[in-house]
Amino acid sequence: MVEKRRMSEPYAKDAAAKGFNSRRRWLFRLICVTLPLFLLAVGSVMILARNEWIVWDDHGLRFQQPPLLLKEPGWKKTGHVYLFDPILGWRNRPSWKATTNGKPLTINSLGLRGPECNVDKPADCFRVLALGDSFGWGYGVGDEEVFSSVLQEKCTTQLEQPVEILNASVSGWGTDQQYLYLKNEGVHFQPDLVVLLFFPVNDIENNSHSSQYGMNKPMFWSRRLRDPKPVAKPGGLKSKKRYTGNPVKLTIAIVEAMAEECNAVDSDLLVLKFGEYLFPGNEAMRESSHMLAESIDSIGEDVTFIDLDEMYQAQSISSATLISGNDDGHWNAFGHQFTADVIFDFLEQRVALK
Repeated sequence: MVEKRRMSEPYAKDAAAKGFNSRRRWLFRLICVTLPLFLLAVGSVMILARNEWIVWDDHGLRFQQPPLLLKEPGWKKTGHVYLFDPILGWRNRPSWKATTNGKPLTINSLGLRGPECNVDKPADCFRVLALGDSFGWGYGVGDEEVFSSVLQEKCTTQLEQPVEILNASVSGWGTDQQYLYLKNEGVHFQPDLVVLLFFPVNDIENNSHSSQYGMNKPMFWSRRLRDPKPVAKPGGLKSKKRYTGNPVKLTIAIVEAMAEECNAVDSDLLVLKFGEYLFPGNEAMRESSHMLAESIDSIGEDVTFIDLDEMYQAQSISSATLISGNDDGHWNAFGHQFTADVIFDFLEQRVALK
């Protein structure tokens, strides 16, 4: 019996070894099957996340229809990446961080250039909502240099009452798109003052076309300003429609409608005109600016028109001083500083009155 037991020990060890090898082969096969599947799953999630089919937010991981993004030529330098909008044509991409001419560019979660803010206005706060195109958006200048940031700093350090500056400017927008934004969204910020940065060099032209800069946009067909049709999604044919009336009078009608929207929420409207410094002696621009100024003066006491070009000339500020170091004639840091100073001087009186 003893010898029989001894003879069985090698067989027991061999069986154990065979069992171990079997488990090892099974584990190897499992790894060979599951590892590629795992890597495929990780890669798929990364691709879906990169293309924004899935997002991770406060509600966890969820699927979504990816946003329709529009990019201008040279967007890696300028930071111009937009989100398609059926009403506005395009808008700032929310929660977007990039660079413009190598300088930091921040769009908050509400699509405004600058730090985070709330839709509801803080108690006892004087709120300013700025509307403009690439000048107001801050083409080529960093977050701390754009006029809204400079103005916010001045108000915080020099005024006793809290003041909040919201910059809703979008590069490429015309006055028509700014009006539609104010009407549908901007009024919900309850602004005490709306600042319209008006650049007649191309704003009047923008208002009379259904596409600009290779992107489709809304267009009003008459000065009655009935809501335009939804903008076609990108990828199709570019719209080539044109307003057949007087584009200057159409623009005046849009500004008057903006004044009505401001009046409805007890807000003042400040219109800052600029752009002649780029084309001195342009009589057509001078004439349209004169018509706009006269019309705005007749709207009412809650609307103010300031001609920045006249201020540049009065203070002997050259175009080179305003744009040196930037591209395409846009304001440099000094140009934004000057604009912030002008708005601040106006604000000091308005804040006291409010």
